Amino acid sequence: MSKVAIVGTGFIGRAWAISFARAGHDVALWDAAAAAPADALAYIDTILPDLAEYDLLGGATPGQVRARMRIATTLEQALGGADHVQENTPEDVEVKRRIFARLDAAAMPQAILASSTSAILPSQFTETLAGRARSWWSIRSIRPTSSRRLKWCRRRGRPPKRSGALPIF
Repeated sequence: MSKVAIVGTGFIGRAWAISFARAGHDVALWDAAAAAPADALAYIDTILPDLAEYDLLGGATPGQVRARMRIATTLEQALGGADHVQENTPEDVEVKRRIFARLDAAAMPQAILASSTSAILPSQFTETLAGRARSWWSIRSIRPTSSRRLKWCRRRGRPPKRSGALPIF
């Protein structure tokens, strides 16, 4: 896998962007709110140095990880050439139906479409899609240790807890 599209750039989308970029993938970030991807990258820029300080970037530098991320101004631009699409929209079945209809129509046929849903069965928002037979995943992220957690540990002189979880790709 070389390109990943992040659809929805709130905290879960940001965690996925960091995880995929630190694993070496090019990451395109898109959100229905036009300013959200830039806000996500601004936040990511503040947390990458802390993640590097605690060796949570897989040996990459913050600059190397950040260089793998870019903003896509349209959903179609984000999906262009993406092997994996990670959806991170609100937990609302109608929102997911609408976005997955767009993903199914615009993503490459061989692209994996994955959802970060935690409370909605994927069958509830994929049942009417033409490409329903494609590879669908419903997966949740394990967010990298947050900057707030690292600063809290640093002030108290303790090392952060590490989950040991790394991207599976």
